[in-house]
Amino acid sequence: MHPRTAIGQRQDGTMILVVIDGRQPGYSIGTNLLELQSIFERYGAYNAANLDGGYSSAMCFDGQLVTTPSTLLGERYLPNAFIVER
Repeated sequence: MHPRTAIGQRQDGTMILVVIDGRQPGYSIGTNLLELQSIFERYGAYNAANLDGGYSSAMCFDGQLVTTPSTLLGERYLPNAFIVER
């Protein structure tokens, strides 16, 4: 059970981005790979990949962090990201 970041795609081309907080008892313990697979199946993904997790799992929306990273240091600086624009 860990924080997870993953990406998937449905047959119509819709991308599915998943970020799951974890390692925070009482808030979120995270998920295992089987549960992550079930999430993608529920949303109709035909293709999916588990990406970096742990402290690297973070999601922002409109410039605001919407997840709670699993470290007291907060958001981690990363060399890569998926950026979705309207």
